[in-house]
Amino acid sequence: MPYEDFKPSDPVAFKIIQNAKEFGVDLLENENLLSEFLKTATTNLKQEEREKIEEIFVKLMKIEEDVQLSK
Repeated sequence: MPYEDFKPSDPVAFKIIQNAKEFGVDLLENENLLSEFLKTATTNLKQEEREKIEEIFVKLMKIEEDVQLSK
């Protein structure tokens, strides 16, 4: 089976991966990484913790963008 035909076992992860590909967010195309994120989504995170996670992702995306621009 070609890699392009691979379907993640989790339908939520599959939809996120599709959107990540469409919008060019390589980080979110990794099913294992998504599985870990989705597992933690079932835990109760405080608003402050969610904001810190969001801040980390924003910084990672900025770093990725800066690296791409410097090439």
